[in-house]
Amino acid sequence: MDICDFTFRNERLSDHGYIICEFDSGSSASTVNTDSQRDITSIAMFGGKYHPILYCTYKDSLTMELSICKSTDDYEPEIIAPAESSQIKRWLSSPTPQELSFDHPDYSQYHWIGTFNVEEVRFGSDIVGFHLKFTCTTPFAYKNKVKLSGSVAANGTVSIDDTSDEEGYIYPDMTITLKASGKLIITNGYDGRITMVNNCKSGEVLSFSHLLEISSSISSHQLGDDFNYKFLRINNLYRDTKNKLTFSLPCSYSISYDPIAKVVMA
Repeated sequence: MDICDFTFRNERLSDHGYIICEFDSGSSASTVNTDSQRDITSIAMFGGKYHPILYCTYKDSLTMELSICKSTDDYEPEIIAPAESSQIKRWLSSPTPQELSFDHPDYSQYHWIGTFNVEEVRFGSDIVGFHLKFTCTTPFAYKNKVKLSGSVAANGTVSIDDTSDEEGYIYPDMTITLKASGKLIITNGYDGRITMVNNCKSGEVLSFSHLLEISSSISSHQLGDDFNYKFLRINNLYRDTKNKLTFSLPCSYSISYDPIAKVVMA
């Protein structure tokens, strides 16, 4: 697959005058640590005739390797000055994880979160390109963010169809603006899980993050006492992806999450 460009930290590779390429030492963008390999833990029963699986865990995060060089009309390697090399390393070697996406129709709906290690590729003493290793914060990619918003009356419902490739559950980011005072109860009919906050006020804004954090626009609201610490989850099984949320109080809502994608760039 012919992929020449990517975007990282909201800057395109082509904006820096580079393209994805191949050097003689190996292939560009073809070395991946696949995203679906898990450690499976089981036990032996009946004299080793039956091995029920207890649980599965991902051992490693996803890694992808590719090479880049200067974009030239004659496809001949162009020498890269040390100052320019320094700028490329500063851009790609982000100290914090950032979003990476590739410029190709087949990958337009996917992104990865992580950062690069950058190695110089030299011909003699001259720098002619870079070999990049991207390490993700997860063992997989993400699809484009799903965003839902609207309003519900008391005991109103919202349906969410989880499109993740990974079975299990995801914690979304959610903001709730209350239109009445009282006890807020959000029930997910999929698993019966109840998210509850007592002593809510009309006009109060509650924010729930996918990192399991909660905050209120009313600083005096003692969430440590009033929240049951059961964050909303969006669930997904192979043929069962419908989540129906019921809100006990009238409110407006904004819910967003990144569905997991079982894809690698290769």
